[in-house]
Amino acid sequence: MIHARTLAACLAMTGLAAAGCHEDATSGAGNPASSATRAAAAPRSPLATALARAGGHASSVDDRGAPRMLWAVGPRAAHAVAPGTRLDAAARAHVARFAGAWGAERALGSLTFDRVRTLRGGGAVATFQQRIDGVPVVPGRVSVAMRGDGSLVAIGGGLHPGAVPARARAGAFALAARDAVA
Repeated sequence: MIHARTLAACLAMTGLAAAGCHEDATSGAGNPASSATRAAAAPRSPLATALARAGGHASSVDDRGAPRMLWAVGPRAAHAVAPGTRLDAAARAHVARFAGAWGAERALGSLTFDRVRTLRGGGAVATFQQRIDGVPVVPGRVSVAMRGDGSLVAIGGGLHPGAVPARARAGAFALAARDAVA
């Protein structure tokens, strides 16, 4: 819940949820993406490299260097889904594209869709929660802010890289517990 409020506050402050906001994410003074060019010469961690490769910029990171708040940089990054894609499917595709920035490529199977909230200006915020056997993973909540066409604006929150579903874990039990008892 806190991530959705944080994301909504960020969107309100920057005006990205406005109806006519379709400008390139790299333009404009004060845009978090504009600092990406200044930091281009600095050495990057593997997570930062994955983030840049996916077309994003982090305005906030955790102690591992994984993004807590990331922004789509440029029109190619924002429009990485096919036109006409449902908003929940577009949001899931955006999260999947940035999974490497969290080091959580294998953890995508634990991600469950919560809901899409449509905003007055035509945008939407989709929320997801990682769950293992129905139990919510902390941290593991992600809020995806999109324009009405499904193009990405920002992602708040992050995935827990260790929250891998049992069927994908190496060394998972081959038998169910009831079948393993002699």
